[in-house]
Amino acid sequence: MLEYVLIEQDIMEVEVCRRHHHWQSGHYFLGDQVWFGAIELSLPVTAIYARVTNEDLRTADAASSTGD
Repeated sequence: MLEYVLIEQDIMEVEVCRRHHHWQSGHYFLGDQVWFGAIELSLPVTAIYARVTNEDLRTADAASSTGD
């Protein structure tokens, strides 16, 4: 195993732990891009949460609709 990923359901947070970093966590949030080295894939956090409705998404959607 090269890395493992934990995805929060209530807030937009993706945690990636990588073997070559001695399993130290890297945290990604709304607006971040996540690199999955084991499968050579980069995804924005928003794509990971595309079908999820949670408080972070409601707040982000409200801010974007008001221009904040």
